[in-house]
Amino acid sequence: MEKVKSSLLVQKLGRRVNLDIKYMIQDSCDAKVHKIMAQLQVRTIMKIRTLIAVGKGHLARNIALTQPQKIGMAGWKAFVKNRLSKSYIQKSEKFKKMREKQKVLHMMSRKGYARLEEDMKNQNQDPNSISRVDVWIKWHTRQKEKPVNEVLQDAMNNFQEIHKPL
Repeated sequence: MEKVKSSLLVQKLGRRVNLDIKYMIQDSCDAKVHKIMAQLQVRTIMKIRTLIAVGKGHLARNIALTQPQKIGMAGWKAFVKNRLSKSYIQKSEKFKKMREKQKVLHMMSRKGYARLEEDMKNQNQDPNSISRVDVWIKWHTRQKEKPVNEVLQDAMNNFQEIHKPL
């Protein structure tokens, strides 16, 4: 009787593990598909904007020819209309200007500051000596101990000068 119960338990656990793995793979695939679709949208919009800028030939026909396969004409027209609307273009230009002004680039990975700080404290002999400045500097330094850009180099020098132990 116990053998039967244990085999049923193993089967149930096996199904549960298989389901967990299935969902993990599905989530990973969904993320990859989303990334590919976003890249496709960007490339498609670039083609459409180029067609508009060049202005040769029949514009509506040329835009229709850039329609990807497996996308219906109604959905394609709605997509193009949305992307060519004044509000979308204004929003796009606004964010382009914001990206150009950025000096301190986003260097965060999935690990996060808290886990990096924890790793640094585990590796250091004196865990209390690790400060937020140390974590920030570590995060914005490339593998070869060089900062990402000159602006960050200046900021790091300022932080280190202010943060010097007395």
